[in-house]
Amino acid sequence: MQGIRALLLDVDGTILDTREYIFQATEHAFAENGFPIPTREMMGRAAGKSFDEYVFFLAGRRDFDPLPIQTSHRVFQLERLDLSVPFPGALETLTELKKRGYKLATITNRGRSTGEATLHKEGMDILLDTALFSEDAPELKPSPVPLQIALDRMHLVPEEAVMIGDADVDIEAGKRAGVATIRATYGFHFSSDASLRADTEISDIRELLNIFK
Repeated sequence: MQGIRALLLDVDGTILDTREYIFQATEHAFAENGFPIPTREMMGRAAGKSFDEYVFFLAGRRDFDPLPIQTSHRVFQLERLDLSVPFPGALETLTELKKRGYKLATITNRGRSTGEATLHKEGMDILLDTALFSEDAPELKPSPVPLQIALDRMHLVPEEAVMIGDADVDIEAGKRAGVATIRATYGFHFSSDASLRADTEISDIRELLNIFK
């Protein structure tokens, strides 16, 4: 990948292993609000959706206010930051890429309160040139808008960036924004669209060090 100056990184399932963080929070929130607890396979398939769509998808209906479930979910996560952990080698990889001169940005559909807390806990926030959470863009991935905002903040053009993520929304957003794409197959990685093939796949985040010298 020639000419790349910035890596646009998804958070959940890409740099942070948040499977238990998300699964346990979802199980708690649905049970606390009297809803049937969805399967973890369904939760994995919903990964990357907006919070509203995540709740509606797992409930299998849309005729209710998702806010109580979302509030329970968020409170649980803020109390259990220990369930969010970096993938092996993630911090070291980002640190080395930063030393090599690459700009780093995180782009997540997760909200700022938990997103900032989990990145800060691992010391990753200080490595970032910019970070976008659900509150920071008028549209969420798979829209290209968050990626375009990140590029504007770093004064870069699409040809100078790559989007790295585990979900279809990451790859679609990257393609629509005109940036290169890398699929992280070690995350949630539930792909339902065969047309969303990334330019490259990695099975370990440390492989980025071989791609971006």
